Amino acid sequence: MAVEKVGLKPVPPEDARFLSVLIRAYLMEAAPGAQLDPVHVVDRIWSEKGRYGLWITHGVKRVGFALVRDTLTGKRELSEFAILGAYRRRHIGRQAVHMLVNDLPGSWYLGVSLASRAAQDFWPSVLADCPNIRNLRRGSPQNHHQTQTLHFDIDEETGHDSGIGHPDQGRTGDDRGAVEA
Repeated sequence: MAVEKVGLKPVPPEDARFLSVLIRAYLMEAAPGAQLDPVHVVDRIWSEKGRYGLWITHGVKRVGFALVRDTLTGKRELSEFAILGAYRRRHIGRQAVHMLVNDLPGSWYLGVSLASRAAQDFWPSVLADCPNIRNLRRGSPQNHHQTQTLHFDIDEETGHDSGIGHPDQGRTGDDRGAVEA
């Protein structure tokens, strides 16, 4: 039996509607009561420089997403990250996080959801065992939907290239698991 590979693949504009539906469900879980329009969140991927979305794939299936934002201060924010319920607790999210941050070296941060006990357990554990991570530290929440922020660095020389690349560099997925879904 073949092992399904976890991959990362840029979200194309034609997937915007589907992604906005997933983000709506994600926000109800991670930030209940947040006044965010999922369509606007998704539209910003293509309308604002430094924002991009990635499908998390397991074999040929899209099983989650990650939204990343390059800030004006030079840090990178993992602004949204979700694995669909049926695919949780299979280490898919862990593999996807490790691939994502190692392919995009630099200074990172993310907010940890106050409403999701699973997120509060997931993020410190995943980041603590992430290869090449440096300076993992906790920070104050940025809004009332977060319990804390986590900050860390991935060094340029220790990160690796899983093939997703930065969208501003014009690269797309490779054949190591980021397949058409």
